[in-house]
Amino acid sequence: MNPYLQHHLPRIQPLLKQWYETKKVAPALLLTGLDGIGKSWIANYLAQWLNCEVADQSKSKVFSPLVCQKCVMCKKAEKNALVDLYRLQPEVSEEKTGKIKIDQLQSLLKDLGHGPMEAAYKTVILDPSDAMTPQAANALLKTLEEPPADWVFILTARHESNLLPTLLSRCQRLRLLPFSEAELLTITQDTTVARLAQGSLQKALQLKEGQGMEVYQKAQRFLQNPQKEWESSFECISKNMEDFNAFLSELERALHSQEAVDKRFMQFQLIQDTRFQLETPCNKKLLAQYFLGAFL
Repeated sequence: MNPYLQHHLPRIQPLLKQWYETKKVAPALLLTGLDGIGKSWIANYLAQWLNCEVADQSKSKVFSPLVCQKCVMCKKAEKNALVDLYRLQPEVSEEKTGKIKIDQLQSLLKDLGHGPMEAAYKTVILDPSDAMTPQAANALLKTLEEPPADWVFILTARHESNLLPTLLSRCQRLRLLPFSEAELLTITQDTTVARLAQGSLQKALQLKEGQGMEVYQKAQRFLQNPQKEWESSFECISKNMEDFNAFLSELERALHSQEAVDKRFMQFQLIQDTRFQLETPCNKKLLAQYFLGAFL
């Protein structure tokens, strides 16, 4: 079984059973959770389950959270050939900031009056939905106020707080949990990787291949000599939020392993405050500069 499905099945099974027993599928579902734990994979799996001919709620007499992988719809899903499945992902602008724009939604919503061509549902995956521009988010909200029949929108996001409250109110919500260190150890057979991945299977697999390990090594060197390592650490963590978070976590772990932890209280508090700020729409470079300066 796919590791993402094996891990998240206990979370998604009650949702699927509810859909099966009530014969009603929420017009919009929001999947939230940390990066790298399989939100996109689960969104695609749910779209496949909705259209699997064996799992079809209107035909099957026995509930199963698993797709058959044999019917026409499943085979098409595996080949990314489902004509009734749409994926909206960020378009990279000249400033290299990925956004899901209103014209992407508008071109899709022209078909609102039409049902699915061959599947049970028209399924739209917005991944990640918190990359929508305000105009796109409002267009989606307007659509969900009177959701079209046989359409299902599946949204992914790191946090609910990144979306409009009015949009949240239109969504059934499910938070996916991170992988445990024990699960990652079973998959990677590497205790260091399992610890450093912080619940992310994607990160664990990257670390297993040697990608990203330099972030953790950089944090260890910074802790030993902050003034000497300030500039290179800034270059390392100011590029993306994932590396920044990894840097913070390794600093926190290293501080815990040292003696006289009580003397490190201010540094622990700084790490926690910075981690909180990272989840807000702030200037990441300025935050990195402030954090490193305050840590000295």
